[in-house]
Amino acid sequence: MDYGFVGEIKFSSDNFNKESNYCLNIITKNGQSYNLVLLAIDKESENGIVTIPFIFYNFLDSNGKTIDKAVLTKDGDEITSIDIIKN
Repeated sequence: MDYGFVGEIKFSSDNFNKESNYCLNIITKNGQSYNLVLLAIDKESENGIVTIPFIFYNFLDSNGKTIDKAVLTKDGDEITSIDIIKN
């Protein structure tokens, strides 16, 4: 069984640096880790928010694997853990 999710990360334009490298590290309950490089559009919205959409899809055998957490990094340093909301 495959699994995946779609999401977006929002930054205040005051806290976002387009020269930095942002990455989302997805960690499964069995300890596997997947890194997604996040690419932002140079343009911000009118309300000063930069939105980075992403899609994560694991097409490998995922029996017994569920996502435990996601960690957002900036230039290799952890910024925050992200809650995964399952629908």
